[in-house]
Amino acid sequence: MDFFDRMKNNIMTKTTNGALCYSTTGNYLVDINFGVSKFRNMLNNKESLWEMFYPALMQNPRYALKWLLYLRDIRYGIGERDAFRDLLYHLIVNTKVDSYFIKTCNIQEYGRYDDLIDIYFRLYDNKKLSKTKRINNIKNIIINIIKEQLNLDLNNSKNNLSVSLLAKWMPTESTSSLKNRRRAKILMNKLKYSPKKYRKILTLLRKKIDIVEAKMSSNNWNKIIYDNVPSKANFLYSKAFINHDEERRLKYIDNLSKNKAKINSKALFLHEIVNRYKKEHERNEVLESMWKNMLKPDNFSDTLVVRDGSGSMCQHLPNSTSTILDVADAITIYCSENNKTFKDKFITFSQRAEIVDLTSCANLYEKLKKLDEYDDCSNTDIANVFNLILKTAVKEKLSKEDLPKNILIISDMQFDAVNNYDIDSLFEIINKKYKKAGYEMPKLIFWNVSYYDNTIPMKNNKNGLILLSGYSTSLMRMVCSTELDPFKALKEILNNERYSIINTITNKKIKEYLQS
Repeated sequence: MDFFDRMKNNIMTKTTNGALCYSTTGNYLVDINFGVSKFRNMLNNKESLWEMFYPALMQNPRYALKWLLYLRDIRYGIGERDAFRDLLYHLIVNTKVDSYFIKTCNIQEYGRYDDLIDIYFRLYDNKKLSKTKRINNIKNIIINIIKEQLNLDLNNSKNNLSVSLLAKWMPTESTSSLKNRRRAKILMNKLKYSPKKYRKILTLLRKKIDIVEAKMSSNNWNKIIYDNVPSKANFLYSKAFINHDEERRLKYIDNLSKNKAKINSKALFLHEIVNRYKKEHERNEVLESMWKNMLKPDNFSDTLVVRDGSGSMCQHLPNSTSTILDVADAITIYCSENNKTFKDKFITFSQRAEIVDLTSCANLYEKLKKLDEYDDCSNTDIANVFNLILKTAVKEKLSKEDLPKNILIISDMQFDAVNNYDIDSLFEIINKKYKKAGYEMPKLIFWNVSYYDNTIPMKNNKNGLILLSGYSTSLMRMVCSTELDPFKALKEILNNERYSIINTITNKKIKEYLQS
């Protein structure tokens, strides 16, 4: 074994089923972006999350900070709240990029105002840190942002203009939560508001915001405007609306079925709808409408969707009733519905590869019932998928142009080994099979849904490679990327105007902050 073989061994690893793969792509930002789905399982070990992010921050500071905003971005990004807050806290504690990031980046525009409140109290409750001048400065910046926004909202309210959602997320004294009562008292003191003034401001602004929970708690169910109810509230309180406001709610649902009413769903993840629907025994118009209202991708075509239905996919996500399979089912159905070339068709695999055709299904409920028939829940033989494609190509004498240009694989990436003596990675072996049959490997898009491991199936591919992870429909922008390199595809997303605020600071200045 020569020196380069030994180096290769140090970046190689194996899946839980024995297939040879990679532990890194060589680009730390691509690595962490491919591991997003396991972040929720790492929240009890926050240092590990920071240890994943820090090398990316040092390797490419500007893009790492852009990616941090992208991680939180509810509307156009990955939409991960807790992981973002943990990483932001560590960014403040371990670097001096903090004041720039908090003061300049308007993080509430990517998430919610309670992101700022959460960070404030993490710093406040760390008594050792709170004594330092730098951390006190950060806390003061946050308090100033909150006070300025409250003043702006009060002024806008007087002039009958729209207000922010800050008041919705401010803690109150009247809550049953001891933690929130304590936080309310601390914020009153820092904002220099009396309890009476604090209550008056929040009451006035919350009335302007039209918070559905306030109407529920005051028993004003008949004043709820269902068209305006936020997606999470519509999802969580569906039964409560029926129990307390049956006639109006049923009329609203009937109007949904006739496209005479609207429903919000953009703050939901696809798998949340699927998980709820799998517990239903009949068609649910609210869930159907939420599903239909999800963001639709542009330019998604000539992509064969491959769904992993193996046993490892049946594990539950941390602190959730959803399984990894719920995530895969949701993404698969969503992608197949919006696929211009292979509409409502995809391949599922476990011990064997099978073609699934959902064209006869009229709605999401029927599609999920149909998909139940394909839960093999045995092993993870991805090679059979490519064997099926190549067998079809050779038998039908198809040209290279007749084969799918892109293959999207939705999986936990725990693939089976092809044999017991692999010296090449799994997809290097599959690539050789393609060449032997006279074809080229298509562009491969790996959507990682694993929460417990982060094996990387490939580092590069001549005809293109995309590596992504997470649960948001916004990730379809990366799926549809025309870039062939995984880092270039990620940079294309991060170069969006939404994250250009990071361009106001140079890489050199960021590195100074990191090293000081």
